[in-house]
Amino acid sequence: MIGALAIPEAGKRATGSFTFADDPGLAKYQWPYIAIRGKRDGASILITAGIHA
Repeated sequence: MIGALAIPEAGKRATGSFTFADDPGLAKYQWPYIAIRGKRDGASILITAGIHA
């Protein structure tokens, strides 16, 4: 788990959205995510992006 997001099984991917329900200023927003897990153990990479209005 990463926070409340489940890590997919090896060789699989998961998609969904998350929110910060406990924060009144952020609770109205949802952020999409895609989590991809490789079939084999080894090096990792994190790619992240954001949009600012």
